[in-house]
Amino acid sequence: MITKHIIERKNKNFIWFDIQDIDIEDQKILLEEHELTAKNLAYATDKYERARYEHQDDLDLLIYNSPLKKIDVTNSFVLEPITFIVKKDTLFTFRSKALYLNIQEVLKRAIAEDEESSLMSFILTILYAITIRYQKTIDSLNKTRDRYLSELNHKISNQQLLELSNVERSFVYIASGIKTNLLVLNSITDSEVITQKNSKDKKRLHSITVEAHQAEQTVSIALDVTERISSTANNLLNNNLNDVMRFLTIWSLVLTIPTIITGFYGMNVTLPFANGPMAWINISIATIIIIIILVIFFKIRKLF
Repeated sequence: MITKHIIERKNKNFIWFDIQDIDIEDQKILLEEHELTAKNLAYATDKYERARYEHQDDLDLLIYNSPLKKIDVTNSFVLEPITFIVKKDTLFTFRSKALYLNIQEVLKRAIAEDEESSLMSFILTILYAITIRYQKTIDSLNKTRDRYLSELNHKISNQQLLELSNVERSFVYIASGIKTNLLVLNSITDSEVITQKNSKDKKRLHSITVEAHQAEQTVSIALDVTERISSTANNLLNNNLNDVMRFLTIWSLVLTIPTIITGFYGMNVTLPFANGPMAWINISIATIIIIIILVIFFKIRKLF
């Protein structure tokens, strides 16, 4: 779906085409009416294209990663790219519908800006909105991790470990997205598209870079904490398993005593205490005494 917006400026207006979930019909329109190439559309439609900034002959290509909630129940996040193509005075953005962008807020900010601000200023406004989304995502994941942490106890389950693993995996995606976005921001800073622009664009780009660095530090700490909690939870689960195996081993040894004694007395041979009216009682009492001695031994060795 292609949505057209006209951004009015004092010197020159520019057009913004917001393309969501591009289909074959949209591609045909962009190729025929807006003179984009198949190579441009290949970059824009590739969900696995790496984040980067390139200045080509007649256009600028910018791919930026945004966090996207994949599963609401587990609060899992992945990365979703948004692609910017600037050709002359026209901006094309390519994204999926799942990647939410508050169009009204973006347009409101664009109107509130200086009328002499450039097309790059408008792009930086969108980049800033996406960048601050990382911090909100990290805060949300921290709350989810803390909730799982409060549920952890000595009877930790595999499901709890899987939930912690989902949080940890989301943090890894977020950290990767921030790192690649910082490379993109550095590329823009070093390019002529910024060095030749006004100071407001430079300040805005600097603000975005600062937000990205803050998010990078925050997610690094959050990931480290989550990894330590996950490691502790794994150790706790392994310890619980060891306790269960020790309990079963000890009781299997204790219950082996009656099996051995009854096995001996079940044979057709002469054995002590095998004759007489009190034979069964005597054998049972002897068996119980041996079991008690074995249990006391395990207690002394603190194996019970």
